[in-house]
Amino acid sequence: MIGFMIDKGQEIFDGTVSQLKETFGKMKSLSFELLPGQSHLLSHYEGLSDMTIDRQGNSLNIEFDSSRYQSADIIKQTLSDFEVRDLKMVDTDIEDIIRRFYRKEL
Repeated sequence: MIGFMIDKGQEIFDGTVSQLKETFGKMKSLSFELLPGQSHLLSHYEGLSDMTIDRQGNSLNIEFDSSRYQSADIIKQTLSDFEVRDLKMVDTDIEDIIRRFYRKEL
């Protein structure tokens, strides 16, 4: 599938959806399901300005720029910080990439 995007009369992207994701979809998200009883522990990555940490109950979500951080390193550190029951990695979806374009975040 081919994607073509125009913003204020200027072409901002012309290519396939895969190329769009490869070029601008560098944000990834890791979701960890933690074992109960760890609410007093902090993630090694909390406080970093270029990562988003969202923690609710036994759920920990880390959003990061995959051009700056390796998923394996974040997983390894998080497994060291917490007892983890399960984890899931999510790539940025195309809708989020387009939203970021129009918010001028990309």
